[in-house]
Amino acid sequence: MSTTGETWVDRRRQILDLAQEHVYKETDDGIELKAHVFSPDRDTRQLRPVMLFFASGLWENMSITQFAPQALHFIGRGAVAILVEYRIRSAHGTGPMEAMSDARSSIRWVRQNAAALKVDPMKLVVVGGGGGAHMALAAAMIPGVADDPNDPNISCVPDGMALFCPITDTSRPGLILEKFPSPEEANRCNPSRYVAKHVPPTIIFHGTEDRVVPYEPVMKFVSQVKKKNNICELCLFKGRDHSFYNFNVNQEGYDTTLAEMDRFLVAQGFLAERPQPAEGAGGDW
Repeated sequence: MSTTGETWVDRRRQILDLAQEHVYKETDDGIELKAHVFSPDRDTRQLRPVMLFFASGLWENMSITQFAPQALHFIGRGAVAILVEYRIRSAHGTGPMEAMSDARSSIRWVRQNAAALKVDPMKLVVVGGGGGAHMALAAAMIPGVADDPNDPNISCVPDGMALFCPITDTSRPGLILEKFPSPEEANRCNPSRYVAKHVPPTIIFHGTEDRVVPYEPVMKFVSQVKKKNNICELCLFKGRDHSFYNFNVNQEGYDTTLAEMDRFLVAQGFLAERPQPAEGAGGDW
């Protein structure tokens, strides 16, 4: 009889077995990092939008299947969805610098292999939670930080972002800053320092009772981004904590954020219109 832990491992393996597994990067010390690629069943000659998912975990831990429910939804909407492995402290003894490097490498790998993957390299959306959301912001906004010298000369800037409880300020004393090699490095990797024009269209979801990543700096960040005439939507969820959007944590939070993300990606031209509006889209949270 399986224990609960064994059941979860089996379920995760079953999900990953639905994907094609590719090594997108091998580090200098021999670590192979994999991209788990889910493609729609129906064939088409048109290139598809592609969505990369960076799981949360504050660069310490990572559940590769955290965003699997969202990924499966979007392959049903005609996108290719990719769950991306990246280096973490618990498995590799690494920190945010290596994770940021891996995120940038994965985006470049997708663009370099766009023809084989049958994806549109100009319709690349990154979805991230917590530290994974910071990795997306760093790829989009911070030039030259954590770049891998082995990466090809291909842009790592995504075309759109959907971010859950993102770390937008790494310079504040406390848990986040301590993850970096030094305060100076944390400040250099602070997305709030690099707000300018041409930030990719972004939607952000955040709970007002988030005890891991406070929402006030996120509100300030969104205001700064919008002042530069960028598209940046903030969906605040009253009374919700850090994990409210996960399928196995809060069904209502998952359903609402998924519907809003779908709506946003349609509005920005990444996805086709749905035959009918998604239930639960819009309204009070």
